[in-house]
Amino acid sequence: MAFSGHGCAISQASTSIMIDTLKGKTIKEAKEIVKTFIEMIKREIKDDEELKILEDAIAFKNVSNMPARVKCALLAWHTLEKIIEKKEEENGK
Repeated sequence: MAFSGHGCAISQASTSIMIDTLKGKTIKEAKEIVKTFIEMIKREIKDDEELKILEDAIAFKNVSNMPARVKCALLAWHTLEKIIEKKEEENGK
């Protein structure tokens, strides 16, 4: 995984950490991590035990306290989620 892009510091850092976190993971593991990250940012998961699978991405937990920055942190994660969904549809899963 790699990316090239411009954006605010939060979007760039979030994307970089997402890539580092997902390297070497299966698609199933990646989907679970992405889902957990999104739910963390949306304040749907607060239990630190559930958040352990995020590894360093847990550092973005407090972004949920900055509503104007939530979209910045989620941009790459939502994009990857959509890419996986599209690939699964193409492969008939």
